[in-house]
Amino acid sequence: MGTLLALGAKGKFSGTIGLEIYSLRAEAAKDLPGALATIRKFGIDEVEVPELYGRSAAEFRKLLDNAGLKATSMMADHAAFGKNIQSIAD
Repeated sequence: MGTLLALGAKGKFSGTIGLEIYSLRAEAAKDLPGALATIRKFGIDEVEVPELYGRSAAEFRKLLDNAGLKATSMMADHAAFGKNIQSIAD
């Protein structure tokens, strides 16, 4: 965010800004819908997903849709790639 402030002093930034939900991990663990709403209130519409917070992929996607957010990337445990890559893809 500091970089964005510096850019603001020099001119307008026209790119897309995303946020890793992990940045609000404590809030997301307690109230995922609330944390997603907060992210959207920041003016952010793209997120990186660190985990599904105990929800199915479909449930998580619905929460993102309801908050007006789009997941553009997701973290995955390296060990899981060797065990069941299809579950990560799903």
